[in-house]
This record gives sequence, structure tokens and C-alpha cells, in this order.
Amino acid sequence: MFKLQQKQTNQEDFRMRETRNAQASIFDFYAEHEFGQQFKKLSELLDEYPQILTLVAQDFDKANVATTGACGLSIESIFRCVLLKQITGLSYKKLAFHLSDSPTYRAFVRLKPGQLPGKSSLQATVRRIQPKTLQQIHHLLTSDWIDQGALSLH
Repeated sequence: MFKLQQKQTNQEDFRMRETRNAQASIFDFYAEHEFGQQFKKLSELLDEYPQILTLVAQDFDKANVATTGACGLSIESIFRCVLLKQITGLSYKKLAFHLSDSPTYRAFVRLKPGQLPGKSSLQATVRRIQPKTLQQIHHLLTSDWIDQGALSLH
């Protein structure tokens, strides 16, 4: 008889959080409204700084990764949720609603189809980003924009 050989898999391989969504969905939609277009431009700007995701990823060590359950948001989506929350001033409860309701917000955060984070998971995930990390990102962006002449200290 034939014996089926089971492939050995490492649970960590499946539980690692994606850093970046490999490709934006063709179904991503930004509203023609000025706010929708501002989010689209901000999204394009963020794409120019992949090193931001490396900084954020450091706050998500493998030691705290569960071996069961959903894989969760990518590092990119988590960081974009932080920005969206700061820009809009939404509570986690309202952020969860708007992410389920707004195609523009879903496109900006780069949620996968069917991915609907709840308020508790948003709060727990976003809180893992350390203030020090956000300071490093701020420094990276402002120093780069000053060097490019896009931002002036005067």
C-alpha cells in the first residue's frame, strides 16, 4: 500500500504577520471627493517609504504570536490604521465601523477582501506600536522632507 507522507510544517511560518500587502487590490476605490483623493495621495507617499514598515515590524516580535486563529492585519495595514485613526480622530469602535463601511478607508488601510477588524483587535494591535517607533518614523519623514526642500524649518 501507499503511505502518505505528511510534510513537516513549522507553525511559525503560518503565523508570521505579513509586513506589506504584496499588491493593492484592483477593487481598491478612492472616492472622487477631495478627502478620498487626499487619502490616495497619502497612500502613494507612504509607498515611497517602505523602511517605515521595517521600523513598525520590530514592535511585533514572534514571541507573542499565537499558533492558532486568524493571521491578523499586515504591518502595513496596522500602521495605516494608526494614521487613519490620528487623521480622523475616530474611536476604535468608530474606526472599526468605518473600515467595514468605507471603500476609501479600506483602500487606504489596504485591507484584504473580507477582512473586518473589530474594535478590540484594532486597539490591541495598534497599541503594540511603541512611541519610540513613531518618533523614529517622524524623524525619518521630516528629515527626508527637509533634505528634499519640501519642508522648511523657517
